[in-house]
Amino acid sequence: MPDICVEIEGYTLNVRVAAIMRKDGSILVHQLPDGDFWFLPGGRVAVGETFRDALARELREELGSEFQIGAFAFLCENFFVYNDRHFHEICTFFEVACDRGSVEALDQCEADGTRFRWMGPAELKLANIQPLVLKDILLNQAFDQKHVVVHSV
Repeated sequence: MPDICVEIEGYTLNVRVAAIMRKDGSILVHQLPDGDFWFLPGGRVAVGETFRDALARELREELGSEFQIGAFAFLCENFFVYNDRHFHEICTFFEVACDRGSVEALDQCEADGTRFRWMGPAELKLANIQPLVLKDILLNQAFDQKHVVVHSV
């Protein structure tokens, strides 16, 4: 099935899901080969796919393992510009359990240059994490904000 990503009057409407994965106080973040920012691992939701199923599929594709999708954390509407395209992204975030066996393999580069890295609080504070509000939410564990809207344009 195709991803839920459509062009509407100058905007790309994108439906995404992302994982909050923890290890010893660190959070797993992801960076594209041409990117100067970090974000949480996940990906687009396909038509007819639940958010949980999409996240399980994306993590399996990106990280090569099965993960237990946990509790819903929050939803973020993110308005931003990337590569001269305007986006309206709707992203749901879930807690994801990570067993010790999977943890060691996650701090590596993929063949295409995509990187994954565990970042502790000190590194998160200095990193360019997107969307911008995500850094504060992660550092303060402010998941009581169930719906967040970010305008970066």
